[in-house]
Amino acid sequence: MDASLWIWSRIAFLKGKVWVMEHWALITRLASAFREFVAPRYRPELYYMRGPGPASARRVSAR
Repeated sequence: MDASLWIWSRIAFLKGKVWVMEHWALITRLASAFREFVAPRYRPELYYMRGPGPASARRVSAR
């Protein structure tokens, strides 16, 4: 009887742990989305450095 009580308490503990982790992940995603909305990170690779650039275009047109 004592062992089955331990098993059920362990299952309840693990279910609670999963519940907490799921909600913690939700809170973390919300905080990250809010932070990105308020102060977006500066990521120059999204705007600059696309393709060969004007210097390369000048070299190709000079040929």
